[in-house]
Amino acid sequence: MKTKFKTNVLVRIKWRDAFHPEHCNWWDIVELDEFIQCEEWIAYNVGWIVHEDKDFYTIAGMVAGGGKAVSHIQRIPKGCVMEIKKL
Repeated sequence: MKTKFKTNVLVRIKWRDAFHPEHCNWWDIVELDEFIQCEEWIAYNVGWIVHEDKDFYTIAGMVAGGGKAVSHIQRIPKGCVMEIKKL
């Protein structure tokens, strides 16, 4: 399948990333509560939407060659997206 890049929509995506604590020890209820309340896994990405399907946004941080080449690709699960803002 040959993909034609869509490079006309520049967006900022706010999304929840997976997060893993630094240690895998036993946790007491206070530590667990602090982990649950933590917002360190909120991420922001800026890029051009080059592909979208029912499950993912694929964005590129760089576009070259009149939109014929892209770089810095990331695929973000739609179920994790909190907000999309067109720029």
